[in-house]
Amino acid sequence: MLATLVVLAGTACSHTNPGTTHHDGEEPGTPIAAPAPVPADVQQQCTRFVTAALSVDAATDSGPGEARQRAADQFGIPGLAQQIGGEGRDNGWEQLAAHRAHVEVTTEPVGDDPPPVRGDETGAGVKASRVAIAEGWRQSLDPLVAYCSLRRDGGGWKITGLTLSDAPDAGAG
Repeated sequence: MLATLVVLAGTACSHTNPGTTHHDGEEPGTPIAAPAPVPADVQQQCTRFVTAALSVDAATDSGPGEARQRAADQFGIPGLAQQIGGEGRDNGWEQLAAHRAHVEVTTEPVGDDPPPVRGDETGAGVKASRVAIAEGWRQSLDPLVAYCSLRRDGGGWKITGLTLSDAPDAGAG
């Protein structure tokens, strides 16, 4: 997982000051091109995976790891479930279980300088908003930002890693 974090960190900040950065041979102040958007199929795969991984159901799951297991089995490379088994925000599980709640997830793409496709590897990110719902009870959960590492497989893109962090505006408002 550390390798995944290094890859994302190393590619996510390829240019930090658009409009003032220049390359060798260019005039200072020459604007650089905006990063290429994440390919649609890559973004969709990350979105599907994150939605499944965070959509726990305390009425049927024994813990939040079951949702991640299902998502990894469906969208990931072999061994992903073991790699991300401890990744996530589990501190609210007891409250979810007490209410027998399920979590509904909505996402929006994160476009903060995505890494380019390099050979058969790339990355994508989503901001995940979550709401716990049970009969007579509804609770907003802190939003998360999820970054997926992906590798091209014969049938499309497979998730190879996941990094979750608090959304920058978590707790605001």
